[in-house]
Amino acid sequence: MISNRGSLSQIEFLIKKHRGRHILLDANILLLYVVGLHDPKRIAKFKRTSDYDPDDFKALSTLLTNFIGIVTTPNILTEVSNYCGNLESTVRVNGFETMRTVILGAKERRYESRLICQDTGFIRLELTDTTILRAAKRGDLVLTGDLPLHTELQRRSCPSINFNHIRHLEWS
Repeated sequence: MISNRGSLSQIEFLIKKHRGRHILLDANILLLYVVGLHDPKRIAKFKRTSDYDPDDFKALSTLLTNFIGIVTTPNILTEVSNYCGNLESTVRVNGFETMRTVILGAKERRYESRLICQDTGFIRLELTDTTILRAAKRGDLVLTGDLPLHTELQRRSCPSINFNHIRHLEWS
């Protein structure tokens, strides 16, 4: 499974518990996945994914093999679409073709914004991340690189893995 330093028992527990189910990726992690599927070399060159590298994409792809697919929300997909719109014009079409493939394979959960904005976390986390909170309440495991979102998920006892805690590990 995972090999490296430190105690990863909670992360391993969550992966084992949710194996064979869908996993929810926040917008930045989903964007990393889309860009990496399109062209891993582009990850470091694209402003929105430049904090990551091809090894992060490889770790993400390996992690995703534990799950039957991705669950997402229209809010996450809108953010990723907007980010992909910033790709260089020479690769934008192929980037959106890759995104289309990901969308067609994903399970989409819909939540009414008028209900989401009533959540106590809405002001701090905004709409997209608050929909992620709602999905996590259903039991969906969340993979995020967003510390405030991860912290709120943990506070609410929702299943969450912070990608930054696992991205440099060796996967087998």
